[in-house]
Amino acid sequence: MNRTIQIIAVILITAGLLYKAVPFFRRMKGTFKKIHLNPSVSIDNKEYVKLALGAVYSEQQSAFINSLATGIPVFEIKSMLGNWWGIQDYTSAKEILDSLLDNVHYSIFPVVMRSYKDQDISYIASEIPDAKKAERAYAQFDNLGDVLADLKQDGIINGTADVERLGTDAWELGRLVYVARMCFDAGFIPEKETWSYITEAHSMAKQKFTGWQDFGHSYAIGRALWSGKDSANSGIAYIVKYLLTESQSPWVKLKW
Repeated sequence: MNRTIQIIAVILITAGLLYKAVPFFRRMKGTFKKIHLNPSVSIDNKEYVKLALGAVYSEQQSAFINSLATGIPVFEIKSMLGNWWGIQDYTSAKEILDSLLDNVHYSIFPVVMRSYKDQDISYIASEIPDAKKAERAYAQFDNLGDVLADLKQDGIINGTADVERLGTDAWELGRLVYVARMCFDAGFIPEKETWSYITEAHSMAKQKFTGWQDFGHSYAIGRALWSGKDSANSGIAYIVKYLLTESQSPWVKLKW
């Protein structure tokens, strides 16, 4: 009996380790190539250009870049949604996706930028009454000074004026597209509703940016202000650069 229990314990431990290792090995395999394409689909360019807003996030995860389905196992998708986003079902998925849209509709970045330029953090308290948004604004204010030199070194900006011009909206829109895709993969939101979010993100991006380069650089800025220094920001800049140059990239193949 004890021997049987030991064998069962070993099997369970091994299964648990494999469960944790699968995402690691999948991403490691993905690092050896750029532009992860789904060979089983043929997507219309009008839809592809919308999905391409989430291209940086897709490449980070070694996910398909040209289909609504990410190609990542459902168990891994659900784990990421739950652990990173607190998404467990339709209601929580809608809450997060709507919040990402809200981050663009009512961006805190202009207040952060004004505070940084004037070196007066009191603007945040007076202009952003929502406690959670104010907390994010303070974090962005602190991170902005820390990441400027790295963003310059990585070729994302030439100076503070570029940060002010480009802003952070691409970061929110890119995340919205990819998280919507994950929610679809997990079965939390239906296809029609997924496309509704993605289409709205694309419409907003077209209003705010003039091309893929500005969009990509805004994404890198937004990510850096979110994550702060020493958070693999150079890796994001690298992905942005090759999305702007690789022949198979939608940012090269598709007009803005």
